[in-house]
Amino acid sequence: MLARECSAAMQSEDAHQALLEAMQNKFISSPFLASEDRVLGGVIVLRCCRCVEAQPSPNIQGAMVEFLWSHTTESMCVGYMSAQDSKAK
Repeated sequence: MLARECSAAMQSEDAHQALLEAMQNKFISSPFLASEDRVLGGVIVLRCCRCVEAQPSPNIQGAMVEFLWSHTTESMCVGYMSAQDSKAK
């Protein structure tokens, strides 16, 4: 449900504000989680948009990627690995 709400929020022009509101209003303040002592969760969002320029340049690809994250935990870590790695870092 959190992923769906965050995905819908990303349709907004101001993705940062929309993600903040989705986390606060749809997750933390959710009536389904009202009985929980601690509401823990988080999201990482990559949002890709086509850039519209007045004068397109052949040197610019015309795309923008936003990296957004939100979490309610005290800490957060990110793991990564490539196809050549045997385990995540």
